[in-house]
Amino acid sequence: MLVIPEGLTEGIKSLCHEGTSAHLRSTKTKDKLSKYLYWPGCYQDIEQKKFVCHHSSFSKVPSMKNKKGISKNAECLASIKVKIKLDTTRTRMTDKFIGRGLVGVITITPFHKHSLMTAETLRFLPAEECREQFENYFNDGMGPAESAKYHKGVLEMDDDFQPSDLASSRVNPTQRTIEYWHEKWRLLNLGPRNGHGMIEVSYKI
Repeated sequence: MLVIPEGLTEGIKSLCHEGTSAHLRSTKTKDKLSKYLYWPGCYQDIEQKKFVCHHSSFSKVPSMKNKKGISKNAECLASIKVKIKLDTTRTRMTDKFIGRGLVGVITITPFHKHSLMTAETLRFLPAEECREQFENYFNDGMGPAESAKYHKGVLEMDDDFQPSDLASSRVNPTQRTIEYWHEKWRLLNLGPRNGHGMIEVSYKI
């Protein structure tokens, strides 16, 4: 059995996972690893996942150093942690929960350090849920500004409409997001605005 240096563990995990077959469960990857390789916490690395609030400090600069003046970083500690314990003959004997077939642990930290219903918080919600709807607007010939105005009207005519919906990026994305989606849609369907790709698209038309 080989002991793997810390800097090489990510590559080893990827190789074992991809070599087993695409997107099989972590048990398959674990079985391959346990035959030949070891590093401290290797099973834990494969079988844990943590979901954090989008206002956490994860991958964000401190709010005081944010040059744009608008920061998602509220250092929120709310999270959901999922852990799948190692299920072997030995662990079934030493862990009463695994012995009963309870191999999963879900730890929820539900307390946010910020309000959940302010316009600023709602503005940072992910907007992907309505991206397809806007692509349909683009297919109908609308641009970013027209589609944003039309979509607002659609929301206001809904029987379940709440004024807070207009502040939520999940149902009413920001103009910047809409322009980004339109640019991606335009590149895919109409090609670039100039250069070699534009000539290729013109030939197809």
